[in-house]
Amino acid sequence: ILILGYTYKAETDALRRSLSIELAELLEREGATVWGHDPLLNGRDLSLFGKRFKHFEHWSDIPREPQVAVVMTPRPEFSEIAWGSLTKRLASEKPSLVFDTRSYLRPESILKAGYSYKALWQPIQQRSPHVPS
Repeated sequence: ILILGYTYKAETDALRRSLSIELAELLEREGATVWGHDPLLNGRDLSLFGKRFKHFEHWSDIPREPQVAVVMTPRPEFSEIAWGSLTKRLASEKPSLVFDTRSYLRPESILKAGYSYKALWQPIQQRSPHVPS
């Protein structure tokens, strides 16, 4: 499983209160292999935090094994990923899954690249105000 975004929010490099770290730990306890990428970690070693999962400085350096990508932090870099080129990196006999926990990505480009796409929630649509007659 590839986790995109370890920090607890997009504008910081802080890992305290990080749901991504908690998710990675839970997934590892359940037997999953976890990799991650967060551009704001600036080379920080996650092992300093007692974490065993592997962090990659650039998303294009991930190994071929992950079958699921989980977007945890809404970063501009993640919306600009060339999903078509990433397809060659994610190995799967069936389409890989991109799970967007923030409904941040554009699903069209992900689906076009051959992935399955699931969003945790859908943003509320802007409604026109009701004008009584």
